[in-house]
Amino acid sequence: MSALGSPERRELPLLGEVLVVCTHPDDESFGLGAVIALVTRGSRVRVLCLTHGEASTLGNNSRSLGQVRAEEITAAADVLGVEDVKLFSYPEGHLPDVPLDELGDLLDTGVGAAEALLVFDEGGVSGHPDHRLVASTRSRRR
Repeated sequence: MSALGSPERRELPLLGEVLVVCTHPDDESFGLGAVIALVTRGSRVRVLCLTHGEASTLGNNSRSLGQVRAEEITAAADVLGVEDVKLFSYPEGHLPDVPLDELGDLLDTGVGAAEALLVFDEGGVSGHPDHRLVASTRSRRR
């Protein structure tokens, strides 16, 4: 305790590499953006995103929503200091149809040299089936 009775401030450990795993472009920002910005300072941060988020009904654009979302995740990565984004093309909303071993292998390969993995909790934050599946896939393969 400090002299004023409050807990002493501790710094978070520095991590060499962090992998952020999300299911849709925007998950890295709305769900994990603050963690990326605060916890990963000085770390190499990579994002692995499984879908293009093409099933969203927001907006009405003449361009492909998947293309727009790919541009958005790239722009967000620049702001958040993410060094690398791998965007896969699994169909949004249908990740539960993908064989669990296939997703698990993809995540295992993506982890590489990462010292930390950032994902939503097993409830998936919003309860979206894609979010829940990815979080539970990683925890089952530990």
